[in-house]
Amino acid sequence: DRAFSWAKQNNGSLIVLFLKAEHEIREGYIFPSDLDAAQNLQKNEDAEAASMNVISSNMTMLEHSAANEHVDISIQLLTDPSDDQLLQQLSGCECVFINDKFDQPGILRVEGIHLEKLLKKIGLPIIKVQV
Repeated sequence: DRAFSWAKQNNGSLIVLFLKAEHEIREGYIFPSDLDAAQNLQKNEDAEAASMNVISSNMTMLEHSAANEHVDISIQLLTDPSDDQLLQQLSGCECVFINDKFDQPGILRVEGIHLEKLLKKIGLPIIKVQV
């Protein structure tokens, strides 16, 4: 809501970036004959698929909300993005709205990026929001 309010007040548009890892980090080594490990692998794959459904639903919800609020929006899903890819996507932005839980562990979380350091490097105002 805060991002939509900002966009309306500033006659701006929104760029929404969803970041995800290619796969959830797996722990340990799986032996083909290890039934428990094989079942956990399937559960992990199911969890990844469920997370992708949540991401897709959130993207669709944002598109509908933007249309209802008459706000131009661009939504992208970036898989294992590099710092340079993120910097490129954020170039030209006036501020960054970010999930206040972006640094907490979660499935499909991108581990190789220190988002807070990257955002400070950009020098844009950062507004943490609850989602």
